Amino acid sequence: MKKSIKTIGLVLGVALAASCSGMLDITPPNSITDEQVQDILANGTDDQKKLVMSSLVNPMINYMSVVNIPSGNTGGADVCRYSDQGIEWRRGLQANDIAMGWNRESYQLAGRDYYWFELSFTGSSAPTNACHWFGRAKAINEANKVLNTFTEAVAGVEGNTLGQDGRARALIVRAYSYMGLMEDYQDAYLRGGSSKLGMSLYDTYNPGQDPKERSSSEDTYKFIKKDLNEAIAL
Repeated sequence: MKKSIKTIGLVLGVALAASCSGMLDITPPNSITDEQVQDILANGTDDQKKLVMSSLVNPMINYMSVVNIPSGNTGGADVCRYSDQGIEWRRGLQANDIAMGWNRESYQLAGRDYYWFELSFTGSSAPTNACHWFGRAKAINEANKVLNTFTEAVAGVEGNTLGQDGRARALIVRAYSYMGLMEDYQDAYLRGGSSKLGMSLYDTYNPGQDPKERSSSEDTYKFIKKDLNEAIAL
């Protein structure tokens, strides 16, 4: 069954604007299916492929720099909860890789409560948890949407560098996001985590699919490495 790609955002993007529908040669111009887009990526002109890339692939940069929270609630003004840079800062503080030079009572430096172990992002509080869990989960979801279109078949077309590029980027976003979840929510692999559970591994976007059980840590890291190795090959 043909699935409408509207949920991916094309219908909201420039690709379906009246001025661009002619470039994509879509009939009707306000409706497009996965199969049509895949055909464009495999057989279309470079301009048509770039138009699809700009609508589907380019927005993924948001998931590498700013955590995109679906609920819109990150809580408070602490930058540790808004960006990957902030999350890395918090990790450095908690691991004492970064020494806080100000006194314990100071609130002028982001991450102070994490540094003094007075706050844990893995607790039940949604504001502290949102950027770590929902942000990564949403990025995985968005990457899978792109991978539903930038398939292995599309990337396998000889000379289709844009198709390969789009698939590689989505694989990297998915691997990066799963790695972030493992770093945040499981013990380090060599510090007891190897025998524990990892993440629920979703390799396709399908709103109707049943929830998956958590895989082992070992299988989760294999999944991450497989994505990265394919991205490197592409």
